[in-house]
Amino acid sequence: MTRPWFAGCLAVLTLLGPLSACGATHTTTVRATDTGRAGAVNTLLQRGIAQAEANQVSQAATTFEDVLAVAPTNKYALYNLGVIEQDRRDPSAALARYDQALQADTTYTPAMYNKALILETSDPQQSLALYRRIVQLNPKASTAYLRMAIVYTRQNNPTQAKQARARAIALDPSLANYRLPSPCTTATC
Repeated sequence: MTRPWFAGCLAVLTLLGPLSACGATHTTTVRATDTGRAGAVNTLLQRGIAQAEANQVSQAATTFEDVLAVAPTNKYALYNLGVIEQDRRDPSAALARYDQALQADTTYTPAMYNKALILETSDPQQSLALYRRIVQLNPKASTAYLRMAIVYTRQNNPTQAKQARARAIALDPSLANYRLPSPCTTATC
């Protein structure tokens, strides 16, 4: 499975692989007086992405931290640090980074999506709320609908699961290849 390293909203890592949850390109607004700083930030972001893609994850993390030293609320650096923490299997650290990215931009769907993935089992209601917000922002976010179907199935809510899956497939017929999990039948699911 490949990792998503972005300076923008291109795709999102899911348990299903890299799938689009964005639908729109995100840009950073830069004032004329910030041009030099913006160039430095972009250079650092690109370096961090290249390092991550070369599996130099520790160096990438340092580079993304360098971005934050220049631009403390840079959503792309915060998001990429969240991906690194998620990849390191540290969900609480990843959630903290995604929350910071969402504080910087409340409509940044990649951070919402990855946060929702982490919360699917520990807080399915919040996960569903995040997926709903994603599809509100981007009604064509097919993978968000599919993930909603998965959560609804785990909650033993077949009607909602069927509707969400149908919407996902209507938007992206290739998603019909993904099977939903079995419904949860115990109190510990």
